[in-house]
Amino acid sequence: MHADVRIIRLPCMGACEVGPNVKVVGGDLYHGVDLAMLALILEEVGVGDSNVRRGEPKS
Repeated sequence: MHADVRIIRLPCMGACEVGPNVKVVGGDLYHGVDLAMLALILEEVGVGDSNVRRGEPKS
């Protein structure tokens, strides 16, 4: 499945202490998101599957 997804880096939305945070536009705000949880969020909104790969960290 392919989908257009826009990812925007924002301030912590008042929840820095429980981040990383993911906000689905028109939907929920998720706290403490890791790679596995992100895959589940994407599945829930119909934009992916659990075959999410981690990229190399920026240096």
